[in-house]
Amino acid sequence: MLLETKDSYTLNHSRGVAELCLSLGKRLGITELDLFQIWTAALFHDVGKIAVPDSILLKRGRLTDREFDTVSYPTAKAGGLQLEAASGPTDEGPSASVSK
Repeated sequence: MLLETKDSYTLNHSRGVAELCLSLGKRLGITELDLFQIWTAALFHDVGKIAVPDSILLKRGRLTDREFDTVSYPTAKAGGLQLEAASGPTDEGPSASVSK
């Protein structure tokens, strides 16, 4: 999975967020298609972190304007990837979870 290229924390965090969103969506009675789209968006919500150096991600304190721009650009670009990914099934789709 793409998120594994950054670190296992990001991958596990994203999976947890996706499962939490899926569980909440089921309780709210959201349709299966909408659940899939919510799950996909939640799974990839941090994908922009992959392109950001750890020196910026792990920095304590305020970011400089240049560092902020470095963080913002991959995040905006990743948003397009999230929308594209949410349009159809993936290898790790929630189908097993949705049908529970």
